[in-house]
Amino acid sequence: MTEKFYRIPNEDESQFSGNQVPAELNPQQLTWPLDWNTQQVLRRWLTAALEGVEFGETTPAFSSSKGLQAVVYDFGNSLGTGDGKFYMHIDSRLDGFSLVDVHAEVITAGTTGTTDIQIANVTQGVDMLSTKLTLDSGETGSDTAATPAVINTSNDLVTENDVLRIDIDAISTTAPKGLIVTLGFA
Repeated sequence: MTEKFYRIPNEDESQFSGNQVPAELNPQQLTWPLDWNTQQVLRRWLTAALEGVEFGETTPAFSSSKGLQAVVYDFGNSLGTGDGKFYMHIDSRLDGFSLVDVHAEVITAGTTGTTDIQIANVTQGVDMLSTKLTLDSGETGSDTAATPAVINTSNDLVTENDVLRIDIDAISTTAPKGLIVTLGFA
């Protein structure tokens, strides 16, 4: 069997050569008692293993991505159109990150037509999506949309103190209820 390895960033004093941890960890490989850095490597390895992560080049357990989630409309309230349905402030933890994924979810699906959502960077005066998030008729999530959202890579970068705005540009004839928007940054 070929051993698979994945990299643990910033663990320079690990007992593993080259900062690599084997995908199948044998406790006999370790020098006991464990130093603090090796304990952290082991903790991360166990966390990833318990989450069922497939080990390879990168794993979600060690991802540098961050997410923001907004409850734009309370779960029992019907959506309405308009700019500025929700605002978000970008703090120093997201400075220099790029928008890499977007998702919208409603609690009760709308019917007839689509619900279209735009993410705007108010500070920079630009829309961040070249193709809006859409919720199709009868659907509760944008992940099933016939036309997926497209992030405008010319406008995806955020900097500290940017203000983002969620706009609802169109709603289904029978409006959906409750809206949660999730933005992923890396």
